Amino acid sequence: MQLVEILKSKWRKLLNLKLQGRHPMREYWKIYRQIRDMLKDNSNWGASRIHSELFLHLSNKR
Repeated sequence: MQLVEILKSKWRKLLNLKLQGRHPMREYWKIYRQIRDMLKDNSNWGASRIHSELFLHLSNKR
């Protein structure tokens, strides 16, 4: 269930970046690739690891 919530939040952020147009497209594609990789490698990642990776990524942005 956590994986679904994380993917939903990443997807919302991805759409917001595209719709707002104020962030560079590089950030958009970076998030897109993260989502794609999470879905592809779900068996290796696990929800807790995905959550911690995203948390670290978002913490570094602030």
